[in-house]
Amino acid sequence: MILKKLWLYLTFPIEQRQLIIARSVHVARVFAFDAQQKPVLPKSDAKVIFVTKNTDRRLMRVRMLQHTDASRTHEIDINSTKTMTIKDFKSFTELQDICKRCEEFYKEKSSPTENEARLLAAFQHTHALIEDVLPLYREIEGFAHEYDYDADHPGNGFRSFLYVVDRWADHASKVILYIDANKSSIGFPIKRYQYLKELEACNDVLVNLSNCLRHLITLRGWTDAGDLFPNSKHTAKELLMKAHQIDQDPFYGRCLGFQYCKSIKPILHFISTSMAGFSKAFYYDGNIISKTTVSFFNSGKYYFDSEARARRIVLLSQNAGIDFCKSFWFLAENRFMYTLPVIAGTRVKINRVFQIPPEPLTVASAKGKGELIDIPVPSSHIGPGPVKARLISYVERVGMIGEQGNSIKNKFTSPSPPSDTIILHCHGGGFIACSSQSHEVYLREWTKELNVPIISIDYSLAPRAPFPRALEEIFYAYCWVLRNASLLGTTAQKIILAGDSAGANLNLGIALKCIQMGIRKPDGIFMAYCPTVVDFVPSPARLLCLMDPLLPFGFMMQCLKAYSSPSLKIIHENKKKVEHANNIKYAGREALTNNNDTRDVQLNGDEDDEFVQEIKRKFATTDIVVHEHEEALKFNETEENVVVEEGKEMCEETLNLRRKLGQIRTSITSKMNQITHHNNKTPTKSRPKKILQDLDSFMEKSASEEFSFEVPNDPNLSPYHASDVELAEMPPICVVSTNLDPCLDDCIMYAKRLKAVNNDITLDVLSGLPHGFLNFTLLSKEAHEGNKICIKRIKELIDKK
Repeated sequence: MILKKLWLYLTFPIEQRQLIIARSVHVARVFAFDAQQKPVLPKSDAKVIFVTKNTDRRLMRVRMLQHTDASRTHEIDINSTKTMTIKDFKSFTELQDICKRCEEFYKEKSSPTENEARLLAAFQHTHALIEDVLPLYREIEGFAHEYDYDADHPGNGFRSFLYVVDRWADHASKVILYIDANKSSIGFPIKRYQYLKELEACNDVLVNLSNCLRHLITLRGWTDAGDLFPNSKHTAKELLMKAHQIDQDPFYGRCLGFQYCKSIKPILHFISTSMAGFSKAFYYDGNIISKTTVSFFNSGKYYFDSEARARRIVLLSQNAGIDFCKSFWFLAENRFMYTLPVIAGTRVKINRVFQIPPEPLTVASAKGKGELIDIPVPSSHIGPGPVKARLISYVERVGMIGEQGNSIKNKFTSPSPPSDTIILHCHGGGFIACSSQSHEVYLREWTKELNVPIISIDYSLAPRAPFPRALEEIFYAYCWVLRNASLLGTTAQKIILAGDSAGANLNLGIALKCIQMGIRKPDGIFMAYCPTVVDFVPSPARLLCLMDPLLPFGFMMQCLKAYSSPSLKIIHENKKKVEHANNIKYAGREALTNNNDTRDVQLNGDEDDEFVQEIKRKFATTDIVVHEHEEALKFNETEENVVVEEGKEMCEETLNLRRKLGQIRTSITSKMNQITHHNNKTPTKSRPKKILQDLDSFMEKSASEEFSFEVPNDPNLSPYHASDVELAEMPPICVVSTNLDPCLDDCIMYAKRLKAVNNDITLDVLSGLPHGFLNFTLLSKEAHEGNKICIKRIKELIDKK
């Protein structure tokens, strides 16, 4: 990089400061002058800020250097939470100085244009806003350390907002320094309006950041010493009423993603633009072609019109239902997204989908003495049903599911011996979306680097299957692994639970249920950006939802509400579906019973008909039920996405029968819909679609009206509420979060509780990454580095004695 300009700012009192401007230099000696204009060396703790300018793209880059003595300097990682403190607030005061200089320049204009007058007002506004924010920043900085996990792991919601303000200063400095350097150039009037809008957008962000800082100070008064959650004297509704004063639009407009690391910003822009465009198609009544056209057209519009995009996203967050959230997040399940890890990611030998049948299961008690414990079949809300799972392994191992079906291949290759360890993984997705397939992007790398098989559970999703259905299924799958480890290519000497977001919450619930039921506990738990309190408990970090492109405030509340506090309508619908399924299940038996005089088949009380007996015989030979064939790009025999061969032929008759019944049902439903629509005079558009199609004209509504809900105080739902006795019995836990994660305070507070009972706990707070960064490991360098830390922590759990 060619250095066009180099500014050296020294940390000295006002009377000692000297601004040295050097052109086209690569090495500079750092010094300052005292009051008598004599050169003096800088103090040992003086900070120097190098601002370099790229002559091609004219972008500013800031690096902070700290002097240890007169001759040595070392670079401080600007992404480290340990360097967020700006003791002398130099970056803010320098911005104010530049704003003052620009103000004077535009004041000298005898007849300024409209844009020049607006630039003058914008600079004055920036100067005043910094004056308003600095006292709040200083106050929060003074007490933020009180809420850290410990001195070696600085990080909490208070620090996160200080970090966001620092990133605002970096972002605004690029805009302001460009205007200052080019305000007199001939070509600047062409770009003047663009940079005017950028500066005004920066000011709008800082206005709302100032309001956030005030709410943080209010929150501190609601909490006890060192506690990031408010005490029982204050409710979430109080904060929601105050948070309504914050305008979220500026965070999703021109400044979208300013607080994140560089490689994440374009990803967030793409996702946000796609969300806004997709919403137009989602609430548009038409065929697939018209919907696709509407989506692409509006995505293009929102790409260029950042203000319209911001308005659309905020109104979606406040008004869109859980169906929209599920539909948008399930776009990650399409065929293109599935082939991405196959093409660009790690290639694996085993990638198989199967189902664990819902049948009685017993496991040995942790107390020994031959005692067996019955494990209940998952049945909450939607009745008994199989549990879908995916087995991923970098190498094929002896005994793995489907090995018998690969007899020809086994003549040329020898499978590896069983692994001593297996990882049981639960995917994230807010309890309402995603699957093991959408999380393959990092699971493939895990199984290679850790050299262990991974079984990932596709649990039933809310709102159709609210708490505790998902927990029941994962716990049942865990117990099935204990009994059938050999089918997964492992001896299961160690079982590590791993999960992100909602999946991490479910893993903690599994460990608690093992403790409560007295069965073998997992040997370690890895959790990434985990919500340990499934309720709207206001904390500083959760306010980050107000500016999070991936997890907007309304979406997060919709997810928590759908999983923990289902509506009576959902409960009633589930009950009817279970009854309907039971009627279909036993319809054949009832028909045979009613017609036993005209048929040769006789049904007695303790006997099944010939059909049922045949199905029993076929399924009795295998513990695995085939789910589906997972197609993928196959470059050679090393990349497998196969169905379990074992039991495939046995199930064909049953699957064909089910398919025919489904076709009949679809045909009847289609005819009934035609009849009802023909006779019904009302328009076919449903009320929600008619309303939300005009979403852009909606007014904002108070969050307290929509998201005040009660949830059970159950530790299996919110692991933070577990007793000290239960927490003391938890296995070793590794926690990874980020300083911009809305669930950061959940992780910090849970880690504190574990530490208080002397549990083995490891905490990492990464910087500049969003909630869900593991899904971006193929697209972002920083996310990939974060994934390496996750692999390191899981490896430590595996190696623990």
